[in-house]
Amino acid sequence: MPTSADELPLAEEALRLGDREMDLAFAAAVSEARMHPVVLSADAKQIQARLQNAEKSHEHSPWFKILNREYSQKDGREELFERDRHSEPVAGWHSCALACAGVEGN
Repeated sequence: MPTSADELPLAEEALRLGDREMDLAFAAAVSEARMHPVVLSADAKQIQARLQNAEKSHEHSPWFKILNREYSQKDGREELFERDRHSEPVAGWHSCALACAGVEGN
């Protein structure tokens, strides 16, 4: 922290340079990871294949959901059931957003 007005510009410049250095280090790490990806173990390859197959099969699933109008846990929580699940960036994202909003509201 600067202790005088003369030190303020120097402190701001140090902060700017530190931020820039961090950005460059991150960019270098991302580039390194792209150039030298981690070699997956056999187990990891199986898991990755299952995840990719699950994503593909979910897109073309023959299953559809029939809502039970007597479902008791739905009472008072309609906002959790009335959303477009395909618009979420990540499955369950809407529930997380509602939970966070509830915490922030308290």
